Amino acid sequence: MKTKKILSIVLSAIIMMGIFTSCKSEDNKTEAQFECGKKTYDSLNVASDICIELVTKTYNAWKFAIYDGDEGSVSDFADEVNLSEDELRQAFESFSGVPGSLLFLYLDDISATTWTVIEAYKLNGKIGEMDDAIATAKAELKTMTSKYADYSEYPTLKLYYSEVNSYAEFAKSPECSFEQLKTTMEEYEKEIRTYKADLEFIFED
Repeated sequence: MKTKKILSIVLSAIIMMGIFTSCKSEDNKTEAQFECGKKTYDSLNVASDICIELVTKTYNAWKFAIYDGDEGSVSDFADEVNLSEDELRQAFESFSGVPGSLLFLYLDDISATTWTVIEAYKLNGKIGEMDDAIATAKAELKTMTSKYADYSEYPTLKLYYSEVNSYAEFAKSPECSFEQLKTTMEEYEKEIRTYKADLEFIFED
């Protein structure tokens, strides 16, 4: 009788340990999923903020060339795109090979003004920062694909990544008309805001 009682106690203990271990393992997985998702989310936020800022300034540079380039100054251009005159002259010279002091002659040239802004973002490291953030998000998503594909926020994070990555490629080389630029901005940024809002409640403190 004693033996049966001891066996019963031992079996109960084993079962309880199994349940505890299973719960702990599940808790660890849930925490790992969340951390992976948050790192993806935070990286995409960094990338999208830089991307939106760059495309907005590119749009403003294009608009400046169309409407103010004939009579505007480098100072006016700098105010329009919120970059310093020195940054703009250096960027213009870097991509065109023309001395930066001659930028004032090209302010009505759409190509010159838009690529000056994009080049400025290369030189100040912002495009590199954007690309690095996207690469981090991609690496985290690969981890989620292999380990946590059942995570509830995984599909939305993938969609968010896709939009930011595509928009970043466009931002670095906007081959389109002025009207298409405006439309593209509106479409991408609407989708990005939507995905960010969907994920904000989960990952924001």
